[in-house]
Amino acid sequence: MRLGDVYDEQLASRPFAAKTIQIRRQVRNMSGLENLFAMRLDRIDKRTVDKAIAETTSAPGMAREVRKSLRSAFTYAAEVHGVEFPKGNPARSSGLRSTVAEKAAQNGGSEEPDYIATREEVARLIDETPDRYKVFIELLARTGVRWHSEGAALRVKDFDPLERTLRVYASKTGQTRVFPIAGLAEKTSTHIKRFGSWDPEALIFTTETGQRINAQNFRRRVFQPASKRAGITYPGWRLYDLRHYACSTALEEGVSASVAAAMSGHSVDMLHRVYAHALQEAQKRAADVLEQAWNRPLSDRDPTSP
Repeated sequence: MRLGDVYDEQLASRPFAAKTIQIRRQVRNMSGLENLFAMRLDRIDKRTVDKAIAETTSAPGMAREVRKSLRSAFTYAAEVHGVEFPKGNPARSSGLRSTVAEKAAQNGGSEEPDYIATREEVARLIDETPDRYKVFIELLARTGVRWHSEGAALRVKDFDPLERTLRVYASKTGQTRVFPIAGLAEKTSTHIKRFGSWDPEALIFTTETGQRINAQNFRRRVFQPASKRAGITYPGWRLYDLRHYACSTALEEGVSASVAAAMSGHSVDMLHRVYAHALQEAQKRAADVLEQAWNRPLSDRDPTSP
């Protein structure tokens, strides 16, 4: 997927103000940005964007508009198409909060997120979320699915209430993953009965008008107010951070990296880099378990064990 394609798609699908549309079109047609717009998203980093902007305009005001437009397009790619930028939004300005990659340079190689919510905070968030979206938020916090490109795209046919599983289509990799959701299955069934239908093609999670959840509207009208009521005031708190919560919790509770990766759609290498602290805590607990097994009197051991 190329930047220009995402940029054009966002411009066509989002209800921008007339002035914003005018500026976005001006940026799209600027001489000097052609090569950047033609690049694949996975080939673009902050240095590439900074260089393109510097070579395109020397006017500070216009440079800010270019960066703002590009940053919005990268955010759209992440939320709608599940594109991940491990080093942060490539169009971020130097004044924005540190990205996980910048944290890595400061913290000896760790790329952990700036903030991971506590279990209590997530519970309060679910409590403060309107009933229509409670199961959706809980699903994100428990499974780590990408919230917009995967979670909001789930259909009834992807849910098996008997096997208690969900099937998720990853827009980023094109792969399908199926995983158990345990007790969340009953809550999902209740949600469908109350707010939707059992039509296999029906979306599981929709707005009050039965439409697919819109990223900007959901953040502004549901997630941000609920977070405020729950007392989660961290300035960088995002819906995507529920994915971080799910992955770190799984690892801290002893779920293997390979299983956590399969559920979230991460690579195992990514888990090791982003959730290093959680893995270390899991390894410490594993060492304690092995220590107890080693020190257990021989008479207490299973005689059939080697």
